[in-house]
Amino acid sequence: MDKKENLSVIPDQKTIDAEAADWLVRLEEEYVSAEDRAAFLAWRSVSARHRDAFDRLAKLWDGFDQAKVLSDYAASDDNAALLASDAARARVVRFARRSVLTGIAASVALMAGVGIAVSISGRVADSHKGLIETAVGEQETVNLPDKSVIELNTNSQVAYVYEKDGREIKLMRGEAFFKVAPNKDQPFRVETPTGSVVAVGTAFTVRIENNKVDVLVSEGSVVFLPRDMASKGPVRPAELASLSETVTAISAGQAAVFQDRAEEQVDPIEPDAIARKLSWRQGVLAFSGDPLSDVVADVSRYTDVVIEIDDQGLRDLPVSGYFKIGEMDELFEALEMMAGLEAQQVGSKRVRLVRMAERN
Repeated sequence: MDKKENLSVIPDQKTIDAEAADWLVRLEEEYVSAEDRAAFLAWRSVSARHRDAFDRLAKLWDGFDQAKVLSDYAASDDNAALLASDAARARVVRFARRSVLTGIAASVALMAGVGIAVSISGRVADSHKGLIETAVGEQETVNLPDKSVIELNTNSQVAYVYEKDGREIKLMRGEAFFKVAPNKDQPFRVETPTGSVVAVGTAFTVRIENNKVDVLVSEGSVVFLPRDMASKGPVRPAELASLSETVTAISAGQAAVFQDRAEEQVDPIEPDAIARKLSWRQGVLAFSGDPLSDVVADVSRYTDVVIEIDDQGLRDLPVSGYFKIGEMDELFEALEMMAGLEAQQVGSKRVRLVRMAERN
């Protein structure tokens, strides 16, 4: 096989533990679909390591009755119908393969120690304004007074002010995921240097990079107001229809980039691609055939180590797989094992990626 073909990484024990913690939280929910239960069984049967990890964590989870969960599912009509459908089984396999990318951030932080900060709902609930900031490599989850949630990525800063006529959020730098509690009387507006993203009840990500604003919507829909319009003050949802020619609507499964007054095209994005782009919320970075140069640029956001690629022929090397945020040694080991690359230390905080020397 050509060394330049897609790179993949065998899950380590921490990753398996994170997935197990994810499933514990999912199975504790009030309603768990037949598809999700079957996907859990598919994941659990992948290997003895998966089964042992789940059993071990289940014993530590006070009040979790694994036997009841499995027996109730086995006896259900939903299970019988699901197992009778080949198409459903195919969905189960696809779901199991990407479960690490669609898990719950809190559970991964709890069981795998990936560095996502515990939410500080007790602190912010006493105030209607605040400032949240993360350093390079840090992430933080904050519960807002109205039960909306902000997940702040590495090297990011956001301020929020809750007033009677609106919920104002200002993203000064970096990237944040917003899960917005519905409230038609208080629009939720995220201000950026380029304009504002307005939502009522939805989930979306905003990222500022090089004077550009990237918006990705995973639930519901938002509208983007250019800077001159956003500066005029709050816009009510009822007013948006009359502004359709001057604002940009972005719906679930779509992404857009805005720079100054120039609007980039709103493009659809596949569910798997959304999961990869949001994988940082689970403490991992996921790639699927991405050029090595893009992978290095993304990884570099989470570390103060400078990674150089002097060989231009390596920049387009396709990379696939997922890597724990901050685990630089594991990334370099994977590139060495799967792609024949070597990470040469050229300074205390500088690494150069080169081809491994041919060995006789």
